[in-house]
Amino acid sequence: MSDTQGWTGGPNTRGTFDILWTCVSTLALCVWTAVHPNILLLPSTRRSLLARIGMMVVAVVFPEIIISSAWRQLRSAQWLRTEINSLHIDKVQTRSFNNKIQRRQQYGMAIDNEEPQRALLPTFEFEANSPMRSKPTNGVQGESTLVPMTDDVINQESLQWNSEQAFFAVMGGFAIENEYVSETKTKVTIRRLITIHGVLQLAKLGLIPTIMPEEISEKSKADIIAKLFVLSQITWFGLEVIGRLASALPVTPIEIHTAIHVACTIIIYLIWMNKPYDVRGSILVKDRDAKDVAALCNFYKVTSDLYAKACDDYETARVNYWKDRVVRAANNLLDYDPPPSPPVREQLTKAIKRYAISSNEPAIAVKDTKEHTLIALAPSAEHGLRILQEWGGLSENSINIRNWDLLRDNSENFAIKAVWGGWSINAGHEVSLDKGVHFLFNFLYGGGHLSAWASSSFPTAVEHWLWINSAIMLTLVPLWGSLWIIWWKAVSSKRRWLYFIRNGDLDILAAPFFFVVILTYFLARCYFLIESLISLRLLPTGAFLTVNWARYLPHVA
Repeated sequence: MSDTQGWTGGPNTRGTFDILWTCVSTLALCVWTAVHPNILLLPSTRRSLLARIGMMVVAVVFPEIIISSAWRQLRSAQWLRTEINSLHIDKVQTRSFNNKIQRRQQYGMAIDNEEPQRALLPTFEFEANSPMRSKPTNGVQGESTLVPMTDDVINQESLQWNSEQAFFAVMGGFAIENEYVSETKTKVTIRRLITIHGVLQLAKLGLIPTIMPEEISEKSKADIIAKLFVLSQITWFGLEVIGRLASALPVTPIEIHTAIHVACTIIIYLIWMNKPYDVRGSILVKDRDAKDVAALCNFYKVTSDLYAKACDDYETARVNYWKDRVVRAANNLLDYDPPPSPPVREQLTKAIKRYAISSNEPAIAVKDTKEHTLIALAPSAEHGLRILQEWGGLSENSINIRNWDLLRDNSENFAIKAVWGGWSINAGHEVSLDKGVHFLFNFLYGGGHLSAWASSSFPTAVEHWLWINSAIMLTLVPLWGSLWIIWWKAVSSKRRWLYFIRNGDLDILAAPFFFVVILTYFLARCYFLIESLISLRLLPTGAFLTVNWARYLPHVA
């Protein structure tokens, strides 16, 4: 008779359903409250629910992806908070020194030489020497009136940020819209979220709206009672596992798996402690000058897309040209046209001015929808260009060499591709701290499952063997990741002896190898979840015994 046959239970026993319900409920509660989805571009109840469920599925199977993404968000929030607060400190110090100079000049006093160059320096990179900003008018688009920023305005718009405000900006807390009329005379709205670099640039221009921590708390739907309930559930589950180990009772695979995920949840809690929970909507930046700067960013994106398409078309035309030329040469036909010329990217400032002129000539025919979009955005983008030049003191050359991709189209919940790069492009494959974090938590996750090496709770030896090998596969992730980095270092190397790697001859070997590694990694992660469930069909007798807490707690007999 097997260990589970004839099991009738008793006062200090539990059933299979009890084990399953305890683990599933603990895991579901932990994951539900641990994940903090970013703000969607177009939020709705349905989209928000699907986003949360999607993150929960990833957290159950690949918790280290959530941890890595949370870590990147924490670093981004810390960086943004530091930058914003340094702007505030510089502004306060510069304003205080300028006031000191004015007072001394007013009373005919000599100016100290303690900081002789401070008055000659701009407050910020994107702020004019005098604290001025535009006041939106109801006149023609592109016109604005410059008014001095008083101390009250500066104090109101440059408050020090805390971690919660920085997280709010990182998770897509600010959105902006540009409207124009399409070719079919219909109104088109381009709504995009502002990246952290976009938030910083608008803050330097004094165009980011002030948001108080109280407002973020009102937008956040965090339930303290629910989190306390989950914390108590986690604590009780952890005590149960520790008690079973102390009592030499078997710990089932599903309990091992759940305990590891509870540990991952605690790490996510700690990283996202200051991140707003369940925020449903962004703050729409309505300042007209900010919208003009956004129009410049959208103009930059459309021109970048057109240039990328032109490069693809050129590559196709170049390959076809040389194929045709080889065929014609083989047939002794030496009359051929010159090869196609590579595309040349037009400078951003020149493109804006050219399309702005075209916007005043409606009779000009456009090639496609993207060109019509450029013509429609050009007037606002031109005003945004003047804002950067007049307020920020940027030259045309500095504007042309900058990356103005400061807006995004999605909530960016996962950053795995940003950490590891992709196969099609040679970018994002260098050694980084984010990769190190991913290595660490994969190693710890695999090592936690490897702790079941001596467990006898598996129904068969084959299942035990598969569990251990899956855990070893995860603990070796630093090795697979290092091989990935080394491969791409060789691909991008200019050394002559690595030419056979750089020219793509070994891709036929490398591509299948890394595909097998990724597939095996995925199957290993899924096996932990599958085995945790199917192992419940046949458990040892000791798995049904409960911990006799009277042995460990003081009591009266």
